[in-house]
Amino acid sequence: MNPSSPLSRKQLEYFKTHGFLILENLIDELSVNQWREQIWRELDSSFDRPESWPRHRSGLDGYQYDPPESAFGRHPALAPIIQQLGGGNFSTTGGGAPIIRWPEPEKSWQMPQSGHIDAYGGNWSPFMIGATTYLYEVQPKGGAFIFWPDSHYVAHRYFKKNPTKVDGSFMKEEGFSWDIFCHNLEDMFFHKLKLLI
Repeated sequence: MNPSSPLSRKQLEYFKTHGFLILENLIDELSVNQWREQIWRELDSSFDRPESWPRHRSGLDGYQYDPPESAFGRHPALAPIIQQLGGGNFSTTGGGAPIIRWPEPEKSWQMPQSGHIDAYGGNWSPFMIGATTYLYEVQPKGGAFIFWPDSHYVAHRYFKKNPTKVDGSFMKEEGFSWDIFCHNLEDMFFHKLKLLI
């Protein structure tokens, strides 16, 4: 990877066409181990003691990495990619809070019946790019990441046609359903990921 242009032309075209890009092993093992240690410390628990897992917690909103520059969005492997894709216009100061999905071996896996756009997960924010990584290996149907390929085109067309709704007000309309962004839930794509942008 070239530090000023870490993604190749082929990777950029794939990202533009499909709305996602998988970059396996982008984050080094040392960083992943440091994040694991910090997060388990914050949870006052450990991977090796499942009985101590605080299963009532599904995330660490407002979590601060130590040191702050070690945060996911500021990681030296990811930050140049964010800069390349955003032309320097994307902020890496927000987000990056760990989301926790505890194992549920007693449940059989099912495809979710609805979705969301990350900009509207609670309070509206001008979401521009998303990235995710996993601290542990995730098996197929193990709760990784589900998304609609090419749905960025549908969302773009919708907001071009309805620019006043970009603030999230579309969710308050009578009869609202996430199906406006994907008419066929069978089009959803599931993949075990290392990193998705």
